[in-house]
Amino acid sequence: MASGGPDRESGDDARVRREARRSLLAGVALLAVLLLSLVPLTWCLPALSAEDLAILKSFPPRTLGTLLEQREIILRYAATSPGIVAVCFCMAYVVMQSLAIPGTLVLSVLAGAIYGHWRGWALVSGISTLGALSCYTLSLLIGRPIVRALWPLRTERFAAEVAAR
Repeated sequence: MASGGPDRESGDDARVRREARRSLLAGVALLAVLLLSLVPLTWCLPALSAEDLAILKSFPPRTLGTLLEQREIILRYAATSPGIVAVCFCMAYVVMQSLAIPGTLVLSVLAGAIYGHWRGWALVSGISTLGALSCYTLSLLIGRPIVRALWPLRTERFAAEVAAR
């Protein structure tokens, strides 16, 4: 046997597992930070009336009438505290996009309803780009070591195929 063969493989295996464990812990910590960053922002939001809250609980709307009612409530709400509503909207959008949580399409349409066509488009363009960049970075930093630990032979074969091209 060549020197360092089995020992090197077990050392590489241990290193890959350490990296995967570290990445998983970093991912959990980052998830906690992302989700907990929304909590203080929601405390800053003004309270909704009971009637408005009852109408908004049926979100997403199923009828045109409900959609129009919800739009009016949201416009009124955004007009009372435009800054904090915009910050909460952007944070929620980026967190959802970063974690690949479905629902950003509804938020994109909502941005147009709240901020108008052009300002909503500009806002969604910026925050969706930021969210996609964040999602990619998370998958690169956290996903790669975990995938390498779970499927070492497959990832080596795949890397060799890519390098050959």
